[in-house]
Amino acid sequence: MAEKTGKNLFVALAVWAIPLIIVISYSILASSVDLRLDQARLIPATGVIVISLASSLYLLENRPRLWSPALIFIIAALARLLFLFRPPELSDDIYRYLWDGFQLVSGRNPYALAPSEAASFMPDPAGLSSHINHPWLVTIYPPAAELLFSVAAALGGTLTSLKAILVLLDLALCALLLRWLPRLGLPASRAVLYAWNPLPVLEIAGSGHVDGAGLLLLFMTLAILSHFPGSPHLFSGRPVFIAAGILFALAVQTKLFPIIYLPFLLVLLRGRGLLPFVLGLVAASTLLALPFLPDLLNGLETLGIFAETWESSGFPYRVLLGMGLSATTARMTLSGVLAGVAAIRTAFLLKHGTKAAPMDGLLRTLACCAGATLAFLLLTPNLQPWYALWLAAFLPFAARPAGIVISWSVFIAYHPLIPYTLLSQWDEEPIARAAVWCAPVAAFLLGLPGAASRRIRRPRVNLDSHLP
Repeated sequence: MAEKTGKNLFVALAVWAIPLIIVISYSILASSVDLRLDQARLIPATGVIVISLASSLYLLENRPRLWSPALIFIIAALARLLFLFRPPELSDDIYRYLWDGFQLVSGRNPYALAPSEAASFMPDPAGLSSHINHPWLVTIYPPAAELLFSVAAALGGTLTSLKAILVLLDLALCALLLRWLPRLGLPASRAVLYAWNPLPVLEIAGSGHVDGAGLLLLFMTLAILSHFPGSPHLFSGRPVFIAAGILFALAVQTKLFPIIYLPFLLVLLRGRGLLPFVLGLVAASTLLALPFLPDLLNGLETLGIFAETWESSGFPYRVLLGMGLSATTARMTLSGVLAGVAAIRTAFLLKHGTKAAPMDGLLRTLACCAGATLAFLLLTPNLQPWYALWLAAFLPFAARPAGIVISWSVFIAYHPLIPYTLLSQWDEEPIARAAVWCAPVAAFLLGLPGAASRRIRRPRVNLDSHLP
């Protein structure tokens, strides 16, 4: 009895302590003068937040209704508000976003000329061109993202206005998760793994990355295929599949990353609406691309340069180079491994997902998406911290140690910002590059022996068992 009472007391204290610790940690981060130079604050504070989120999984085993949706949403909004009005310190991508938006509002095709070419005769609002990275390259962002940038340019064209739009979309995703999780048989409190995660707070509210808009569209795609308020039941009619295809096209045309999930969705929809989904996907993609042709091909050329040459925090890539492989061979090797992981997961869905009940098939698809995202993050030669946003959004459905840890370790990838800010020199330390990769891998290995006892089980399907 005393042991049970002590455990209940611990849970009760933790229920209040975790939100308080997270709010304090974000307040400490927001008090920094410049996060680029204050990594002695950035790394520990984000670490404390992630540890607190991991602790919440243990509490959820004893109290599924850990926090009310209102409290979760309020803290998520407060954390983002702390960084909304700060300058984008950890990334300068938002300057190109606005530059592209102003070009489109002015009637120019953002894929026609690189900023360095257009700056000589195009008005430069707020001196954006001097902040754009790789100004000699045409924009890489897809058409739907360009339309979003143009909306921000038309609504004032300031950094804050664009960040505010992206934060509102991100909070909409938080609300979607809070409403959707219970309908999948999972505690709504699991939404904190994304809503309170430092990745969306710092990368969307702080740096203004467009990934949050793509995530909302992706999860709207998934939600519309499930029993969600305002939509038909799963697999109930062709309009649902067409709408899902359109939303998925918008997600891919906002950020190309969701394309890696397409095989899983095609398997999920096999025999139950595949053709309408593909019709909506192709039609929406075509309509979005047509107004930007033929200059859109310039953006594809930039994408090719990106895929062939850009590199950051790619530990396996550096290991392969150290073994004597050429850069091309190393990239092809890692791409092959990633393709193999995707193929294995697709085969898993073909074998198990299509035989399960529709809702269980959807849950297995979510778990496979999370696993494929983690594999991408561990294998890509170019690992930018905001790429991990795509994994963070799946954590409420498939929370594994490696996924939780990498949502913190990717912030170590910002270590070159100190010499870059002070000396304009980008210098990646090998030990830091290794830490970004080794931390989640170690978490996976250490979590193997007791994984079964720590899983939060669901009657229909054990999501976590499908993750690496």
